[in-house]
Amino acid sequence: MKIFIDESGSFSWQPEGISLFCAVTIADREFLALLDRFHLWKQKHTNIGNRAEIKGKDLTTQQQAAFVRNVVLNSKDFSITQVGIDTRMSSRDLAEKFKAKYADIGMAASRWAKDRKMPVVERQYQEFAGWIRNRSPEHFMWILALTNVIWHAVQNSVTSFMEREDDPEWENVAIFIDKSFIKQPEHILFWQEWLRNQLHSISQRKPLLTPREWTERDHPFQRKYSRSDRFVEMSQLYRENMDFADSKANKGIQIADICVNICYRFSSVNPKYGPYRLLRAQILGPTGGTGPGGSKLVLLVLDKDSLTDGCPENHVKEFSLKEKS
Repeated sequence: MKIFIDESGSFSWQPEGISLFCAVTIADREFLALLDRFHLWKQKHTNIGNRAEIKGKDLTTQQQAAFVRNVVLNSKDFSITQVGIDTRMSSRDLAEKFKAKYADIGMAASRWAKDRKMPVVERQYQEFAGWIRNRSPEHFMWILALTNVIWHAVQNSVTSFMEREDDPEWENVAIFIDKSFIKQPEHILFWQEWLRNQLHSISQRKPLLTPREWTERDHPFQRKYSRSDRFVEMSQLYRENMDFADSKANKGIQIADICVNICYRFSSVNPKYGPYRLLRAQILGPTGGTGPGGSKLVLLVLDKDSLTDGCPENHVKEFSLKEKS
């Protein structure tokens, strides 16, 4: 399966409001047919001409509704996970303090490496910590929402692709993220490292839930990511099969861009937005449900109490699978 991720909104306090990420999950067995429908929809319902990229924000309500009807609703193995930030609920000052905390942890990791005479690792974490300090609070909110939408999308994929006939979809999972404002290659490396660290942290707090039946057969997920009966370690996926991509060359990200703009218009502009009502059946709730009840948006709020959980050195240690077995 493939997971394509894009965002809408500024994650800013000027003006305050909702920004969000959407992760679009598509089965490999469905992907080529989906691209064919996307191409036909562009030909029939847009005047994009020879331009390589189409943006959701440039589409009319009618064009977005036609997109949902002609591209999405014909897809059996297509789902959306959305995670949002409302800056009216978390102050910029608090976001700045969280960012500084992660920079301090990076410096603690550098000192840890220095004590063990690992000069390359020491320098890398020192540079990483300095880079985090130079990011804005808006960047922190962006990475926070991105981390959570990836985690929820993978968890929802477990729910959506749990039957035996779905096993091949777990052989080659790939995650593509719109690189958005990230221009420099060296910055992409830092963003990837920050994202992987965040994903490892959230996986420690909230381990992925998988069906018991998967442990009873040679399921690809268990084979690739399970290290014991109680521990899933997904560094391979996040390091080797997750990448920032250019939306101009990636049709999957363009599809995610239209979906996230539909969700953004609903959440921030019009709670009766028609295209969203059409799309809603494809959006998975926090527990993977597609029914009409319950919230479809995971909304994140910064918790100031978590800033006081010890000195930075408490967050640095050598990783050992034996501790989890």
